[in-house]
Amino acid sequence: RRPDLVCGHQVGRIHRDQLFARLGLPVELDFPIFDRFGNCGSASLPLAVALAEEAGVLRSGMGLAMLGIGSGINASGLAITW
Repeated sequence: RRPDLVCGHQVGRIHRDQLFARLGLPVELDFPIFDRFGNCGSASLPLAVALAEEAGVLRSGMGLAMLGIGSGINASGLAITW
């Protein structure tokens, strides 16, 4: 199942666009926070999830993909139903 929303570690638009292209996901699924908070490292993912829920973008029953991509050395992902 394709996620309804994607939240993740964010380092910038170019990296995000490349990641989504490689995963075959439209960038419209992303909940970006880089433009407001910059690269806040490992806090990016939980902050994006919290802000998405607070904004009403992430709602109960939605499929959420949480992506932690770290400098090409490690990567993790978790898909859940919120």
